[in-house]
Amino acid sequence: MANASGCNPEETVGSIPTTTSMSSAKTYTQCKLAARGKSGYLTEVSWIPSEFAKQGKKIVISSTTCVWTVEAVYGTMNAEDLKAGERDFLNQRKVSDI
Repeated sequence: MANASGCNPEETVGSIPTTTSMSSAKTYTQCKLAARGKSGYLTEVSWIPSEFAKQGKKIVISSTTCVWTVEAVYGTMNAEDLKAGERDFLNQRKVSDI
């Protein structure tokens, strides 16, 4: 049965709660995630706790019922640095409009 996001969970896997505070995990890794949805193949790039960032691992992010597969693993940052830079994109235009 598909949920509101269009995902059809195929199996039960470990879950990453979206309410986890950044301080509860020491490092986060940027990963490319993929899932099958009713409208096709879904992908997204997210920072997830490093303990879940293993290529080929299947995870569920608690705000969805999609079964996401970690397709690629990129850089890792500690929680404090990631939190400090999470809104940097808001200043991009000020810097680029010269």
